[in-house]
Amino acid sequence: MKLHTKKHPLLLAVVLAVLAVAGLIRTFSATASPARQPLAMPVADVLPAFTCLEDVPGERTCEVWAREGSLDLPDGGTAPIWGFANRLPDPASFPGPALIVNQGDIVNVVFHNEIPGENISLAFTGQELYPDLTGIAAGETVTYTFTAVSPGTFKYEAGLTPNGARQVAMGLGGGLIVRPATPNQAYDIAASAYNDEALLVFNELDPAFNADPNGFSMTDYTPAYWFINGKAYSQTEKILTAPGNNLLLRTVNLGLQEHSLGVLGMYQTMLAVDGSLKPYTTEMVAYTLGAGETFDSIVTIPADAIENQSFAVYNTGTQQLYNNGDTSSIGGIFTFIEVSGGAAAPAGGPLATGLAVSPNPTSGNVDVTLDAFLDTTATSGLDIVAWEYFLNDLGDPGTGISATLAAGTSISVTASIPTSTLSTLPAGDVSIYVRGQDSSGTWGPVNSTILDLVVDGPVITSLYLVNNPSNGTKNVGIQATADETPSGNINVVAAEYFIDAVTDPGTGITMTLNAEAPIVSLNATIDATTIAGLSHGTHVVYVRALDALGNWGAVEPVDLNVDMVGPTSVGVGLTPNPSNGTKAVNSASNGIRLEIDSSDPSLIAEAEGFIDYVDSATNPDGSGFPLLAKDALYNGALERSYFDIPLSTIRQLSEGSHEISFHARDMAGNWGDIASLTLVVDMTGPEVSNVVADPNPTPGGRMQIITLTADVADMLGGTNITRVEWFVDTDPGFGNGFPMLAQDGLFDSSAEAVISELNVSSWFSGDYTLYVRAQDAAGNWGEVGSVVLTVNGRPNPFLVDNFETGNLAAWQAVVGDMAISEMAAMDGTMGVTADLNSGAPAYLVDTSPTSGLGCFTTSFSYRSQSLDTKQEEVDIYQAKDAYGYAIFGITLEQGPQGHEINAWALQYGVRVEGEGIHLKNGLARHDIALEWNVEDGTLDLLLDGEVVNTLTDLEIVDMEFEEVWLGPASGVNSASRGLMQFDNYASAPCGNTIFMPLIFNGQ
Repeated sequence: MKLHTKKHPLLLAVVLAVLAVAGLIRTFSATASPARQPLAMPVADVLPAFTCLEDVPGERTCEVWAREGSLDLPDGGTAPIWGFANRLPDPASFPGPALIVNQGDIVNVVFHNEIPGENISLAFTGQELYPDLTGIAAGETVTYTFTAVSPGTFKYEAGLTPNGARQVAMGLGGGLIVRPATPNQAYDIAASAYNDEALLVFNELDPAFNADPNGFSMTDYTPAYWFINGKAYSQTEKILTAPGNNLLLRTVNLGLQEHSLGVLGMYQTMLAVDGSLKPYTTEMVAYTLGAGETFDSIVTIPADAIENQSFAVYNTGTQQLYNNGDTSSIGGIFTFIEVSGGAAAPAGGPLATGLAVSPNPTSGNVDVTLDAFLDTTATSGLDIVAWEYFLNDLGDPGTGISATLAAGTSISVTASIPTSTLSTLPAGDVSIYVRGQDSSGTWGPVNSTILDLVVDGPVITSLYLVNNPSNGTKNVGIQATADETPSGNINVVAAEYFIDAVTDPGTGITMTLNAEAPIVSLNATIDATTIAGLSHGTHVVYVRALDALGNWGAVEPVDLNVDMVGPTSVGVGLTPNPSNGTKAVNSASNGIRLEIDSSDPSLIAEAEGFIDYVDSATNPDGSGFPLLAKDALYNGALERSYFDIPLSTIRQLSEGSHEISFHARDMAGNWGDIASLTLVVDMTGPEVSNVVADPNPTPGGRMQIITLTADVADMLGGTNITRVEWFVDTDPGFGNGFPMLAQDGLFDSSAEAVISELNVSSWFSGDYTLYVRAQDAAGNWGEVGSVVLTVNGRPNPFLVDNFETGNLAAWQAVVGDMAISEMAAMDGTMGVTADLNSGAPAYLVDTSPTSGLGCFTTSFSYRSQSLDTKQEEVDIYQAKDAYGYAIFGITLEQGPQGHEINAWALQYGVRVEGEGIHLKNGLARHDIALEWNVEDGTLDLLLDGEVVNTLTDLEIVDMEFEEVWLGPASGVNSASRGLMQFDNYASAPCGNTIFMPLIFNGQ
C-alpha cells in the first residue's frame, strides 16, 4: 500500500491546461466564470443494485462466458483480447461485467469456456471456496458456488491454472461487489454511507503480448496503453454527482502494474483494501494499488460546487497518462467527476490563457519574459484594464506584481522578471499565476504555468578510476555519471577533471560525454606518462560537469593511488620441514605447504613461488608457481597465501638444503622483493650404534629390570632425531615399537644417546634379540641396531592364550556359554566372553598344570559389562585336585560399593579368604594374577601389577591340583545377569609374577 500526500505542480499545470481547453477552468478559479458546455465525454452508467438474478430468496445465479474479442485502442488501432460476457451473443468485454450480489446470498456462477486451446478456471477473491487448479477446456461448463459472507469490493478473474496469469493479463477479470444489508452503504458502518458510486477497473495492455499471449516472454512485458474500465482518455466515462454528495469510488486493479488513484484538489476517505474494512478511516490525497488489489474510498463533493464543475480523476504518479500516440496530450488513466445540479457560475472577468515563460528552463542569470493572453469575449465582454502575476504564492486579487497593458477585450500582455527577483526564489519549479481585471473591477480566474529555475549544476555520481592503484605503466581511466535531474531536466554539455588542485571552472582537462542529455556518462584517460610523473602516494582526482544553462556542478573527488613499490612478503612456514618426499602437510594434501604473508597499501593481487631461485633473468616475474589466497580471494592489504609443493617434486630434489623463494604483486602491478625459506630434503634415516643391554645375562629372580642404551645419529641428512623405538625378536612395523628416551631429556639434535628400562621379570628363560631404530625430522626410519639379551627367567609356561586364534582349541574343555568375540578384546582383536544371562556356569578347563608343583602362577585380564550377581559369591577362577575339589581360587561378589574380588584357599575343608578388593565400576579393565607357593605356604593375589592380598601359613604341602577353571564356575543362578570378559591368559610352574601384556608385546 502506498499513501500519497504531495501534490504535483507540473501535473496541476497540465491538467489546468486540459480543463481550460475543455471549458472547465472555472473549477480552479478564485472567481467562477459563466457556465460552459460540459466536456464531450460519455457518462458512466449508474451501478445497479444487483446483476445476478435471484432464483429463490437468498440465492442468486450469474452466468459468464469466456470469449475471444478485440479492443479499440485510443490511437485508432485494435488489439486481440480475452474477456467475459454475461450473455450471448454479446462480445467479450474488457474488463468483464460487474457481478453484484447481496451479503449473505448463496451465489452460483455458471462459467462457460469458449476460448480454444485454453483451460480456464475462475477465482473469487475474498470468498470462501477451494481454488480450482484444473479448470475446464473450451466448450465445457462448470458452476462455482459460494456464500457472500462479507460486504465489500472484490474481483473475479481467471484462476490458478498453469496459464492463469497470462489469461488475466489478456483481460479475463472483472469487479465483484457484495452489498451490505443497509442500503447506500459500502460496509456495515455509517462512515461508508454514500449518495453515488462508481466502479473503476484499471488495466494495461502490451500489444506484443496480446498478439502472442502464449509465446511471449513476460520478462519483456512493456505496456503501451492504460485504461479505466477498458477505455483511455478522452474516451473514458465521466462520473456524475451532485453538490454535497458522498461519492463512493470502488477501484479494482486487474493489471500487472501498480496504479495510483487520486482526485485533483480533493481528499479521499479510505474505507477498505481488498474488501477488508480498515479499523479507522484515513484522509489521503492518493492511494497506489498493487497488482490485483481493490480499494474503496469516499470523495465528498463541496456543497457550493457549481453546475458542470469537474474534478480530475487520474494516476497521481504522472505516468500512464500518455498512451494515445501523441506524448503532448493527456491520455490513459484520466477521467472527470462532473457536478450536475449545482448553481450556475456567475459571470467573471478575463480568462488568462497562452501562458509562456522564456527562457525556460533558466539559471536565473538573465531576465525571464512572461507572456499571456487575456480575453473577456467569452465572459463579461468588457475592456481589460489591469493584470498581475504571482511567483509561487497566490495572493488576493490586486496584490500581485502588475505590468502595463493596452486596454481591450482580447490582448497579449508581457512582463519581464528580472534576475534580481529570480535570485530570491528557491531553485526548482516556480509556479507563476496570472489573472486579469476588466473595467467593472472584476478579476478573472487564475491560470498558471511553471518556470524551471535551475541554479545548481550536474551532480557527479558513480565516480571511479580504472587501473587504480597505478604504478605508471598503464593508463588510468576515469568513469563517472553526471546527473542534472535533481535540479531540472537540463542537458549536461561538458565536464572536466583536475589532479590534486582545482582551478577556475572551464580550466580543467576535458572529459568525453556519451551524449548531451540530463544524465550522461563521463569518460577520460590519464596517460601512463602523467601517472609516472606523480609522486608515490595518494593523489586526488576531481571531476565536475556543466549544464546547458551554464551551471557548473560541485566537484566530486576520488583517490588516485600511485604505488611504485611492491609488496613485502614474509615466510610463515614450510610444513613439514625437513622432508623426505613422503609425508604431506595433512591428509587432504599431497605436498609440503609453503605459507607466506604479503602486505601492501594497494592491495595484494597475486603471489608466486620458486624452488632454488636464481635471478630475475632466469626466473622472471610471473613465471613461478602460483600461491592461493588463504581466504580464497586476493582483495586485502594483508593477505596470507599458500601452495602445496607436490611430494613428487620434492623427491626429485637432491638431499640437502633448497631455497623456496616467493614474492607478491600488488594491484598497481608492482612485484615485491624476493624472500625465501630453507627446505631441507633428507631421504636417509639415522644410524644406530653401541646398542647395550645391562645386565646381560640377567641375574634371575622375582623382579628383573635391564637398561637398554644406544647411540643414534642422522649422519647424511643432518636433521634432528624425533623418535627412537625398540622391539624384541619380531618387527612390529615402523612406529609400533616401544619408545626410548633421549638421555639429555629432549630430542633436539641430529645425534642422541637414548635409553629405556625393560621389565623382563615375566620373560621365560632364553636368548632374545633386542632391536633399536630411530626416525629423523624428515620422517625417515633408519636401519636397526641390535643386541642379544640372555634372560635367566622362569621355565616355559603351561598355557598361554590371548585368543587371537579365534577359537578355544588350546583348552581341554569348554563349559556353558563361553564365546570368542572382538567385543571382549582388551589387547589385540579377540577375547572370550562368559554370558551369565543363561543362569548356568560358564568356564574354560585347563589340564596342563602337573602334580607336585612347588609353585604355580597364573594371570589374566578381566572386565565386566552390566554384571549383576545378586549378592552371590561367584568363583571366577578355581584350581581342582584329582578328586574334583576346589583347593584355591578367586571369588567375585557384589559389595556395597561395587564388585570385589578375594583370593581363597581350602584349609581342612574350609575356605580361608583374604580381604575383599574393590574393582573399578563400568567397563574398566583389570589385570589379575595368583601365585601359589607350596613351600612358603602362601597365596598372593595381584591386581594391576600390585600384591593386594596375601594368605599366609597355609597347610598346602599335600594339596596337589590337576586342572584349573577360568570363568564363573559356581555361584551362578537364574537371576544372574551380565557378561564377564577375559583376555591374555597365562599359567606357568614358577613363583615369578606373569604380566600377560608384557608376554604378548614382547617385553
